[in-house]
Amino acid sequence: MPLPSHLVSNRAELEEVSHRRAIGVYYAGHQMLCRLLGEYPAFVDTRDLMLGPRLVLDGLWEAWVTLAIARHLQLCMWCVDVGANYGYYTVLMTAGCGLEGRVVACEPSPL
Repeated sequence: MPLPSHLVSNRAELEEVSHRRAIGVYYAGHQMLCRLLGEYPAFVDTRDLMLGPRLVLDGLWEAWVTLAIARHLQLCMWCVDVGANYGYYTVLMTAGCGLEGRVVACEPSPL
């Protein structure tokens, strides 16, 4: 299944759709559920003061990098996300590579 059109179109559309569909729901234990890229659910740590708030409020991170990656993804690809943190790019790669592709996510920081 191909990526939704707003993930491969242009920065304005990606940001508009992601912002419009962004939502955050607090869970216990410093966890918040949000919607990434207007499509994909993910948990973030509410103690994170850098990436977490942007994901909850905007639904995306680094739109220009997101578009560059999304435009190069193809079904059946194998990808590696080094420094995966919350797995933002991991989710994007997984969606773009499909069921036949593979994504390995590595996060060296224990925090």
